[in-house]
Amino acid sequence: MTDLSAKLQLPFIQPSQAQKHVTHNEALLKLDGLVQMSVASKDLATPPGAPVDGESYIVPAGATGAWAGQDGNVAIWQNTAWMFYAPSEGWTAWVSDLDTLWSFDGSAWVETAPAETFQNIPMLGVNATADATNRLSVNSPAVLFNNEGTDIQVKLNKNGVADTASFLFQAGWSGRAEIGLTGDDDFHFKASPDGATWYDGLVINKNNGYLSLLGVSGSIPIYNTGGSVFIGESAGANDDLSNNYNTFVGYFTGNANTTGSYNLAAGMNALRFNTTGSNNVAAGADALRFNTTGSNNVAAGVNALYPNTTGSNNVAAGSYALRFNTTGSYNVAAGMNALRFNTTGGYNVAAGMNALRSNTTGGNNVGAGVNAGRYVNAGTDNATSSNSTYIGYDTRASADGNTNETVIGYAARGNGSNTVTLGNSSVTGAFVQVAWTVVSDRRDKEHVGDVPLGLDFVNQLRPAAFRYTEERGGAPSGPVRYGFYAQDVLALENDPVIVDASDPDKLKLNETALIATLTNAVQELSARLAKLEGE
Repeated sequence: MTDLSAKLQLPFIQPSQAQKHVTHNEALLKLDGLVQMSVASKDLATPPGAPVDGESYIVPAGATGAWAGQDGNVAIWQNTAWMFYAPSEGWTAWVSDLDTLWSFDGSAWVETAPAETFQNIPMLGVNATADATNRLSVNSPAVLFNNEGTDIQVKLNKNGVADTASFLFQAGWSGRAEIGLTGDDDFHFKASPDGATWYDGLVINKNNGYLSLLGVSGSIPIYNTGGSVFIGESAGANDDLSNNYNTFVGYFTGNANTTGSYNLAAGMNALRFNTTGSNNVAAGADALRFNTTGSNNVAAGVNALYPNTTGSNNVAAGSYALRFNTTGSYNVAAGMNALRFNTTGGYNVAAGMNALRSNTTGGNNVGAGVNAGRYVNAGTDNATSSNSTYIGYDTRASADGNTNETVIGYAARGNGSNTVTLGNSSVTGAFVQVAWTVVSDRRDKEHVGDVPLGLDFVNQLRPAAFRYTEERGGAPSGPVRYGFYAQDVLALENDPVIVDASDPDKLKLNETALIATLTNAVQELSARLAKLEGE
């Protein structure tokens, strides 16, 4: 018979042993420390300064003092001294400062885990009570599912298409939001004000991944096929999705488009009826709405290029710019109502609010400034003039239908086809750094005859000193000037050349023509002088 027991190494009382109580008490002390073992800590590396009898610890690695060299052993304060017991596999101890159960696995102390698997448990409540419907119930501030190595998935499987597999979010046990397969196999995002009435906010189609943003007023389907993106109810609905690279954003934008490509439309009905037109940009409600095959147009603003059908290479920037254009091409309109009434006119440039607003069929015009080229002098519309330039606020043509008329300056009024007008009647001076040089090549002229006017004509001229008035009958302004009155000169001419009387309401004087007349007069005087000197 051995002296110690096999498991706890308790000392046996030997036959004829003296002081048997010593051996017996030693065994009792060991049993008291190891059976139903509870230790204060497993991480304290320094022995406590004033332990009480029976106080126990699992000695951690690297312990110091009286515990040095006792790594992993159980230390018990007994009879004013530390007693150390080497654990055997299977020993179990409750660690008080951790409130966990630890076991010795033969080489180290490890936290005791629950059973590795729970199979076919009818229900489970974690800090909660499970029931027949909620068979897993958890009361917790958070729930964590962590991967074991790499990936992790949470699976919800429903029985049939019409069933539901979803996550339901509640407030006061009343549903407020739900995501998942609710009643079909599309993926739904839903919300509810009361848990009874539900609204779909977003649905992802199971067949193609198309995403629809929904609301009580309609849907906003989003597609991404053929390089195109369509956002808005019925936007791009007829696109053949054959790599057209279109972007349509808004209600019915690009709705009729079939094969038109590289178009961008943003705004209700923008490019709505476009079918095959390409490389267009329409930004604003109804911009390029009726365009069908026109290409390379840019329309920015409400109703910009609204009725355009086949017109191409136009640029309209501003509300109602090129609003009525249908087939006119190569026009540029920048500003609200610029070229608004243009229909078929082409190669026009209008910059400024209402610039060339009234033009309908005129082409090759330039209008720069508010109301530039909008009216004729009489205040009616300038609709058909062509090849003309109007620069400045409220510059006007002399008449509708003029051609090659240039009018420059604030409120300047034109003087007819093939004329250039600089400034208005308020201008008090015209200055250039050098003298005007006029083309006068005889090869560009047809000789009609000699100038019939001379000394007699000059002698009848009436030079006058005057000041201009800002308007007829108004107060004079500006400096005193020397010159002639056109009416006086006209009275001396049988066939007017010096005076331009084409507009009887505004006679004009060609002072350059007076040079030839004065030259004749000087030559006549010179001849008379020579004759007198010869006598």
